[in-house]
Amino acid sequence: MQNFNFQYDFSRLSVTELQKNKINHTEITSVFENHFSCTYPINGFELYEAYYFMIGFGSKFRFLYLALKFRENKIIFHQVKVAGEDEIREDY
Repeated sequence: MQNFNFQYDFSRLSVTELQKNKINHTEITSVFENHFSCTYPINGFELYEAYYFMIGFGSKFRFLYLALKFRENKIIFHQVKVAGEDEIREDY
């Protein structure tokens, strides 16, 4: 994904949750840009709404779950959390 010039939108993320889990924007984008991250579509949305679930290894050496949406050249992050061991085994 490094070959594309995406704009990142973090406005829908909870600042309180990010601070509590010590997650920053750089770590979030590192998971998105890691070509080993796994991405799955989130079913149940209209076809024009492209929502995805992603799990991957970030710059702080831990796995994160991302819920995001593609819109044109923009990546809108909706939710981020640190993945647990069972979640990593199941989804990665």
